[in-house]
Amino acid sequence: HAIASEIDQEMKQLKEYKLGIEGSEEGRWILIDYGDFVVHILSGEARAYYALEEIWGDAPRLEWQDTERPRPAPADDRAAEPAPEDGPPPAAAPESLDA
Repeated sequence: HAIASEIDQEMKQLKEYKLGIEGSEEGRWILIDYGDFVVHILSGEARAYYALEEIWGDAPRLEWQDTERPRPAPADDRAAEPAPEDGPPPAAAPESLDA
């Protein structure tokens, strides 16, 4: 589950929040749903059994390019706040009209 946790932490840094996760109990095939895309994490055994590459064999194949992108720096006023578990950050309170 370390891979799923690391992916989720990285996605939170990019302001992408998961809508759901399936399969984390067994760990053979974990699916993380981010709405616009899903992440599949399969054990070697599950990958061989389900052969997803064969199911989508006629789809165009994209070569992965591992590029290092800088992480966004936290805003100074929010740096001490813990990151939310899931979902977007809470909305800021409205400013007072008495000011």
